[in-house]
Amino acid sequence: MRQFLNSKSESAANIRSQIINSRKFLTETNFSIPSLDSLTDLKKSAKRVINAVNNAEKIMIFGHDDMDGITSTYILYDFLRILGSKNHFCYIPNRIIENHGLSPIFTKKVIEGKFDLVITVDGGIKSYDAVEVLSKANIQVIITDHHIVPENLPCAHSIVNPKREDPSSSFYMIAGVTVTYLLICKISELKSLKVPGKYMSWIALGSIADRVPLTGFNWQIVRKAYKDWRDNEDELLSYLRNGMPAVDFDDVSEIVSYFIKLLSNGRDLDGNHKALQLLISPKEARDSILQQLLLEKKNFESSIDQANQFVKKFAVPQKAEGIFYLDDSDVIEQSTMGMIASELAAKTLLPVFVIKEKSELLICEARCSDGFDLMKMFNELEHLFIQYGGHTKAAGFTANSNRKAEIETEFIDYVNSHPTRKEFSVSQCVDAVISWKDFVQFNTDIFNEFKPFGQDNPTPILLIKEAQLNELAEYVENFNILPSGCCLDVILKYKERKTYKIMDYTLLS
Repeated sequence: MRQFLNSKSESAANIRSQIINSRKFLTETNFSIPSLDSLTDLKKSAKRVINAVNNAEKIMIFGHDDMDGITSTYILYDFLRILGSKNHFCYIPNRIIENHGLSPIFTKKVIEGKFDLVITVDGGIKSYDAVEVLSKANIQVIITDHHIVPENLPCAHSIVNPKREDPSSSFYMIAGVTVTYLLICKISELKSLKVPGKYMSWIALGSIADRVPLTGFNWQIVRKAYKDWRDNEDELLSYLRNGMPAVDFDDVSEIVSYFIKLLSNGRDLDGNHKALQLLISPKEARDSILQQLLLEKKNFESSIDQANQFVKKFAVPQKAEGIFYLDDSDVIEQSTMGMIASELAAKTLLPVFVIKEKSELLICEARCSDGFDLMKMFNELEHLFIQYGGHTKAAGFTANSNRKAEIETEFIDYVNSHPTRKEFSVSQCVDAVISWKDFVQFNTDIFNEFKPFGQDNPTPILLIKEAQLNELAEYVENFNILPSGCCLDVILKYKERKTYKIMDYTLLS
């Protein structure tokens, strides 16, 4: 019978030190922004934005249609207004219609609109052709992005991307919204302005939604946003919160979760996006937009339920090193492809590729767990794609549908030659060991110190020694998975609201 490791102390008194020892970044609790001088082109970009506003130039902000892109676009749009601009606009591409990055549809709109400056947020690092087209039309482009940097860069006026820096940089893994925030900070520094505190709340939304690692600087800045949420809540944030179902306002994570679910809806046509329109519209126009978003949220949640059923019933091929699912029968909706890929990757610990065919194109959402690098794979197979992009564990591509068989063959060959299946022992993830006696007296409020939880900083996992089976049901949500017995060692994952989920267990004789 397997025995769990028990090298850690079993005293509730030092559970805090056990968790800190398990997640060493949690010791860095004092928030401060490192020197902005380390970011290439940041000052150059800031000066160009200041000149554009001073000269009343026509500015277009190009965002991305996810929460990171929406929050990035909003805070920059709002800040340009504070700077005094009355000639700035925004464009959010609809990924279901337009390709990722600056599309010909967008460049045509910008050229015909006689814009002077384009600022991209949360994207643009691979938009070579579009930037060249705009440059030839005497429209300068500032790129702010956080995705993996290619070997060759677009011919933009300036490019701010933390992945141009050394991987040891505090900024290396920040979200797109944080890159935008740092540009705002540099502009404010040059103009001797105070950065609005409310932007911290939007950093939290974008960072958590984009699943950047909540470690190091990311953890510090999101933690600061949570801590100061009440003080930073402006009229807009208050309006959105007042439209929520009744929740505990002290639990900021509940507010963040709801805002993300609401504002992730709203894709529209011609560069419009209802969620962004809600944020930038005057008060009198908000109610009707909010009602449209609430309806879309309800419909999307119905789609999520169907997607969950798909994942539950999905039969994983035996001995597979990856999952290549081509939705020929149109079983799933395009809006849920990423979620389905994420759930299957978490379930199988394998790289997952969910693909749909639309208008002679293949559209893919890919996800994986630790031990596999999607962007490394896509870089090696880039000859198959029209375009691709993303992160190590979450990426996507578009390709011509006539390459379907070729893509499937090369993908399967790649994952077979880069196997990722490995035995996973949840005991390796235990943050602290505690006796049953101490556990029943333990106050979960101590976990508040380690919030916010998220990517790479999950809710704590505890190993409870000699737990009493007849009493455990009071604390866990999935008690029914346990066999008969009277005493066991059990690994529990904290689920918020003082409940736990059983991760693993071993019966004691």
